[in-house]
Formats: sequence, structure tokens, C-alpha cells
Amino acid sequence: MSNVNDKIVNIFACVLQHGNSDADMVFQFISMEAEKLFEGKWLIMHRIISEYFKLTGAMINRDEYEEFIRDASLSQEEQDDYIKLFDALIQRPINGEAFNFYVELFKEKFLHERSYVMLSNAYTALSKEFQLDKRTYNGFQGMRKYLTETMYDLDRIFAEYSPEGAVADEVQMVIDEYENLKKADQSVFTGFSAVDECTGGLSPGELWLLVGYTAEGKTSMCINIGHNAAYVHGKNVLYLTSETVKSVVRRRLIARHAFHRSNSKIDLSAWKKGDLSVASFETLQKTLKVINESKDKDGIFEIVQMPGHADTNFLSTALNKYQSRFNVDLCILDAIHLLKPKHHRVSEYSELGDMITEVKKICVSHNKGKGVPLISPWHTNRTSWERAKESGHYTLSSLAKTAEAERCADVILTIIKQNTGRDELKASLIKNRDGEILDEFYLEYDFSICYVGDSQIDKVGCIDQSDILELV
Repeated sequence: MSNVNDKIVNIFACVLQHGNSDADMVFQFISMEAEKLFEGKWLIMHRIISEYFKLTGAMINRDEYEEFIRDASLSQEEQDDYIKLFDALIQRPINGEAFNFYVELFKEKFLHERSYVMLSNAYTALSKEFQLDKRTYNGFQGMRKYLTETMYDLDRIFAEYSPEGAVADEVQMVIDEYENLKKADQSVFTGFSAVDECTGGLSPGELWLLVGYTAEGKTSMCINIGHNAAYVHGKNVLYLTSETVKSVVRRRLIARHAFHRSNSKIDLSAWKKGDLSVASFETLQKTLKVINESKDKDGIFEIVQMPGHADTNFLSTALNKYQSRFNVDLCILDAIHLLKPKHHRVSEYSELGDMITEVKKICVSHNKGKGVPLISPWHTNRTSWERAKESGHYTLSSLAKTAEAERCADVILTIIKQNTGRDELKASLIKNRDGEILDEFYLEYDFSICYVGDSQIDKVGCIDQSDILELV
């Protein structure tokens, strides 16, 4: 088998060895457009595996495979080759959990080869004439039509796998999912009691936007939400930052944890200057020791500083990369508007609309369609901020950078720094797709130690979602 593409070998070996215990893997394998991806023995083997699974719901074993091959119209030599191939795949040391990794490697190689052929044919069509399946392409328009059709086919071949099924056939699955929810809650709580009470926390597939003006605490709130998830509830957090460098996010997280663990303060301004007091430095050392010693009990808080060219493809790749190491319970993206647009549009608003739509799709499709909750700061402009200061709250029209923000977001949380002599933020929940909204509530803050938390002030609680029309 030395002359066979290792990437294809690994894909088939994974399915044959682990298909009975991983139905999603098999469904993804069956969904691959074999006629365009495989040829020869691989194409025939794909058909055998797929047809057998569709009929039985199980992975074919060696005896059944051999019986199928012996009954086929093949020479004795061909039959022996097919059986030897099956045995080699079954005996190949393989990690079933790496199936998606092997598919990605195969995809990259396939697309590279097909793209080279596509560009070569396009050049032929432009310079003279190119024929394919009784169709003729020539000149600029012919080249453009050929490229459009071919790119569409390539995109469709490798469209991201998503789960599917008829509801009537999944009655027991619904009950099982409910029982699993009772055993292990997938919600990620913010740590802000008013928000958690109204929303039930962040759920997989949800996109949350945290709306506010510059320097009013959006990043600090994100860090506090991530801290609560990882160090209070043991959830795994992936924090992607492009607005703040990784070391600063880490400092703020550690300062927040010091206050959480021992009510001790590490002044971030003094830390930045390298001017911590003896007591603060001792607190820092103790906090780091606690973090290290508790890492097997706490959740993971992974910080990734994104490169300047990062786009939504980087977001998807990062989520897949870390999902292979640990289950990503929460993704914090700071911030969507700093991603690089994949496609240049007429206006910045259109590009931003494309990005937030793509981010929402990634939230839903991540981890084989299980989804991941994602929260991101959303900068409002000065005009909206001044109006909010005057009226006391933001409205959905404050997200006017793009209408897609209002449409795609499941939850929209706003904050306004108050000038009352107290360090507090006035917050509102102006959109909650699956529940009530919050007219207003208050959070205390101390940005010097990256703390944002519940205030002792009791204000108006949850109100009916229909009343949101009065806020717009």
C-alpha cells in the first residue's frame, strides 16, 4: 500500500475500525461525494461500506465484506486484492478521534490539485477554447462561467458536515438528550445573577453581543464571564483576542482570580509599570500557585492572540484545533469587528454584516453541529452612546453598524458607565431570543483589578420580550 495516498488510507481505516462506535463519523463518510473524490478500489469500497451501513445501520465486518467481494464480477486476482486491502485497513494502527484531521488533510491536497487543474483549464478557455462534458468555454465570459461552476462544485464537495434526520425517527434521541441535559448542564453562566436568571446562561450555538462605548468595560466583562465559567463552574474557555495583547488579558485574568480567591487586590496599573508592592507581589505568587495546583479541578482558560490577518476562517480553525484537545464550552472573541473581511464589499457595513453572519454559522456548526456559545464585545458609536447617556439605555438601533448584528445575535447585553459617584455600570438585556429581557440592572466594577460583578442595588427585573418594541 506504499503507493496509495496515506490520507485516503487513514480515512477508510478510521471508518472501518471505529464506525460502529461513532455514527457521526460514518454519516460524514457516507455524505462525501465519492464519485468526485475517489476512484478505482477506493470508490468501490466506499460504495460497499455505504450501502451496507444504510441497510443494516452497522459497519461491515470482514466475513460479510469477503462474501460480497466473492459474489462480485471480479477476477480471482482482483478479489484477493480487495480482501488484502480490507485486512490492511483493519490492522492499521489508527486513532479514530483524528478522523476529522485526516479529512482536512485530504481536503487540502484534493483542493490543491483540483485548483491547479481548474486554473490551467481556465487559461485554456481564455486563450483559445476549452471543452468539458460536451460544453464549450471560450473567451472571458466562458472562462468566468467555468471558474464559477467549478468553484461551486468544489465548495459543495467539502461543505461542512451537519447532523440531519427526521424528527419522527428520533423520538428516543430527544428523550436521551433531555436526560443528558439533566445530568450535565451545557449552559455557561455569566456570573451576573440577573442575566443568568433571565437567560439560563449561554447555550451551545448562541451568539451574544456585549454592547458599549469605548473604555466602558466590555473587555473586563468578557474576562469576568470567562473567569466565572472556568474557575467557578469548571468550564473550558477559548479566549481569542485581537484588541488586547495576550499578556494583558492574562494579567487581568490573574488579578480577577486573586480577588476571587482571597479578596486580595493586585493593582493592574502598578503591575503594568513593574511597581507592585511587596504584599501585592506575594498575592501574585500565591495566586499563580493556586492556579497551577488547581488546574486539574478548574476549567481550561486558553488565550490566543490572533494575527492581524485573522478572518472567520481563522476563528473556525482555532475552534477545531482546540476542540481536538478539550471540549470548548465557551468562546470569547474580542472582537468581531477586528476580523479581516474575506470578501471586499461596497461598504464596511456590508463586510461587517458578512462577518457576523459567518460567526453565527460557526457557532451553530462547531463540533459536528453540537455548537458552541460565543460572546463578543460590540462597539457602539459616539452618537448612539450620547443618546443612551441621555435616555438611560441603548436600543436595538444602537447596533446600526449593520442590521445583521440585531438579526444574528441571540442575546444582546448593553452597558453604560454611570456618573453617580459610585463605580457602577447600568446594564440592560435588550434582546433575548428565547426568553424575557431586562429593562435595567446594575453591576459594580473596579477596573484596577478587572472586577465586574453584581451590585447590591435592586432595580427592575425581567420584563416581557414583547415590550422590547417600546425600547426601539
